[in-house]
Amino acid sequence: MSYTPVSGQIYSPQPQQPPHHFYSATPPPPPPKPSGSSTPARGPPLPPPPPGASQQNGPSELDGNQGQGAQQQPALPPIPTIDSTWLPETLKEKNTTDLHALLQDPALQAALLDAPETQHPAVPASHQALRPLIESNLQLATSLLELETRLAQHREAVQSRLLALRALEQQHRTKLAETEDALSGFSPMALYQRLSGSVQEQDQLLQSLEESWLDEGGVASERELTDFVRRVREGRKVGFLQRERKERWDEGRVGGWRNSLQLPAMADGDMKTHIGAFHNETPSIILQRRESSTPTKTFQAESRLSHYIPGGYSPSRCLPLKGRKMMHAILALAGTSILFFGYDASVMSQVNTNSDYLRLMDANSSSDRDAAAVGGIVSIWFLGFALGALMVGAYADHIGRLKTIQLGCVWGILGAALQASAMNITWMMIARVIGGVGCGHLNTVVPIWTSELADPHLRGAFVAVEFTLALGGS
Repeated sequence: MSYTPVSGQIYSPQPQQPPHHFYSATPPPPPPKPSGSSTPARGPPLPPPPPGASQQNGPSELDGNQGQGAQQQPALPPIPTIDSTWLPETLKEKNTTDLHALLQDPALQAALLDAPETQHPAVPASHQALRPLIESNLQLATSLLELETRLAQHREAVQSRLLALRALEQQHRTKLAETEDALSGFSPMALYQRLSGSVQEQDQLLQSLEESWLDEGGVASERELTDFVRRVREGRKVGFLQRERKERWDEGRVGGWRNSLQLPAMADGDMKTHIGAFHNETPSIILQRRESSTPTKTFQAESRLSHYIPGGYSPSRCLPLKGRKMMHAILALAGTSILFFGYDASVMSQVNTNSDYLRLMDANSSSDRDAAAVGGIVSIWFLGFALGALMVGAYADHIGRLKTIQLGCVWGILGAALQASAMNITWMMIARVIGGVGCGHLNTVVPIWTSELADPHLRGAFVAVEFTLALGGS
């Protein structure tokens, strides 16, 4: 008895419908552009396309590398279709009992499926089509493993660098903290406290020095008395400078919180001494250092020249003004000296029109000689002005600004007196030269003195105001 298979009772791995082609040469049509009358985007989903339309469509542009990879692969032979009535040759002559026993034995079924002579030709063809894909997947898996290994290595390297960066950052913060601790003693607040402490310390030093001198008793020699007076004067000078420095700091003018921590320039050369205001020194150390110190050559030259010139800077002769009021007083004094320059330079234009003056100078005629004499009297004043400016540059730094201004006033007063009492042209010319020397002194040293004492942002304005007053004098 033979067995004839019935249609529909044999399993076939291949579907009965035509094979689905995934790629085609025709791309899908683009979607329509939205418009005002089109269907809104948030509407119900569109129905799926019919099977015929999907079979005609090929790979879209979004497939990218997949389409390129598929094009690069060689064309595979077509897979034969498995008919529903197909059976292996070894099973066609079997009876129903043998087939029933075959269906009851899974091991025998597996052996029949694995045997090449009992397989349908579609199975090897399917394997041949799937084998390149499996190999490609294996290569991709191997690449992914390599990428994972490299990624792990990079991750470890980045982690090690991050740890090193954090260590460097911690070291940087430690160095910053150490630097701040090291510079804490030089902060403006610390320097101001040390300055205040040095002021009190200097006052205590002077008080102890005077008390020790008075408590010792006995008769002192002239040398001891001179040494005591010198030490007291130096101590008072240092104390005055320290207090002045503190007042300027409090006012914010010179050496304040916004300015550099340098000693302000003094008006007199004798006051350019080292006061040690910013050093942690006890009174005994200050006294010992001053007793053992030797003056420099510049200090000796200043003292020798200044000793024979009276006047100069003295706290006892200072005006009881501070801050802006003191600067305005200095500006008024400086403006007066520049006002004298304008007056002295232009006053001869009125004097030369006086008939009595021209007759006294023997220049009352209209000859060329008299005109040259009158012009020489006027212009020779500028020669004295140039000489005075050169003289100031030679000794202004040695005797101080104030004493130089006093010398300029002396020259100016002497020149004015000689001009007022002149009896001939020679006398008048000499007097004009002396007056020019005085104006040269004042016009050179007064702007320097004013700029040294003024605020940095007001120096230009002060000097401009001073020379503007020269127009008023003229």
